[in-house]
Amino acid sequence: MAGPMDLHALADFNLVARHGGFGRAARATGRPKATLSRRVAELEASLNLRLFERGARTVALTPEGTELLPHARAALAAPPAQRGAHTPAELERLVRALPDAGTRRLFVELARRRGELEQDTDTELWVMQ
Repeated sequence: MAGPMDLHALADFNLVARHGGFGRAARATGRPKATLSRRVAELEASLNLRLFERGARTVALTPEGTELLPHARAALAAPPAQRGAHTPAELERLVRALPDAGTRRLFVELARRRGELEQDTDTELWVMQ
């Protein structure tokens, strides 16, 4: 799997959204359609959200996918140092530097779901694993 935010899955989600479908994204990037589909499905499963409505020949963003897309793009555009942290203090500093609350929530939620963050029950602070 990828780094703390699963940037490969976010990048593939962004590609499919930008190109309007898995096949179009695959042709535009030269990447296998099955890989794009698998990574987007893994992202959907990790977030417990459906990001695309899939038809026989069509793909459309769901409302949740539409809401996630600008945050995913902001996370992908973040400097590499903001894509992961190695200590709780560094994580807090970097998350606060992300451009908006939605992107910060995405960063924390993906790291939490990947088991790289847990909330300390005494202090209620997020701690890197």
